[in-house]
Amino acid sequence: MSPLNWFFNNFVFLFQVFSALVYLHKQRIVHRDVKPDNLLYKYDSSNERRMIVKLADFGFAITLPSDQDFCCFAPKGAPMFLAPETILENPIGRPVDMWACGVILHILVVGYPPFWHEQSEKMLLAAVRGQYSLQTSCWRKISSSCKNLVKSLLTVHACSRMTAVEALKHDWIKTFSTALAAQSHRNSILVQHVLGHKLKTTLKSMHSSMKMRTLGVDRVRGKFFPLHHSAHNLLALT
Repeated sequence: MSPLNWFFNNFVFLFQVFSALVYLHKQRIVHRDVKPDNLLYKYDSSNERRMIVKLADFGFAITLPSDQDFCCFAPKGAPMFLAPETILENPIGRPVDMWACGVILHILVVGYPPFWHEQSEKMLLAAVRGQYSLQTSCWRKISSSCKNLVKSLLTVHACSRMTAVEALKHDWIKTFSTALAAQSHRNSILVQHVLGHKLKTTLKSMHSSMKMRTLGVDRVRGKFFPLHHSAHNLLALT
């Protein structure tokens, strides 16, 4: 599969995830567990070339009160995809889903997560601080527009993080959306290969169950939460 088709595949996949979140968030529903395990795909029975992505498993989902966009809830979700506010047990809202989308986009583009460490505490601390890099060799050929989308989704401060509606309007998404519409004669070829072998392999290999399923936030509570107030104190983690 060519690099262009690869990015078209990611676009079609993410477009549907963002669209699902736009609908949920308008209903004031926060999924809280957006991750590859919960993104199901199938081909339309009436059109084998049309791939459909579904967001599954609403076991951790919450409905926000009509008068509040952020509320306090016990931390839930796969650690690799937890937003900073979830880890720190701060009030959470729709932005936690967008953070998870940022992690997924990062994985789809370069094949590895933005935050990873053998020591789970350090991985979560890196997420809290937003410590990741888009300067490695894997990112050299990635467009500035794609990088900007990743950064906008992986913004530490929830109130500044991109929303699902904004994500659908982002230049990177709009570029491919326009291209698909303008090149309808290529559409059947591109969509036919959407979620092809490489994308399937990436999603499967990066399942959040990878060494993470038994890890709970309780394990790090009291270890680095105080560092939120003293960011340079790394003695407990070294």
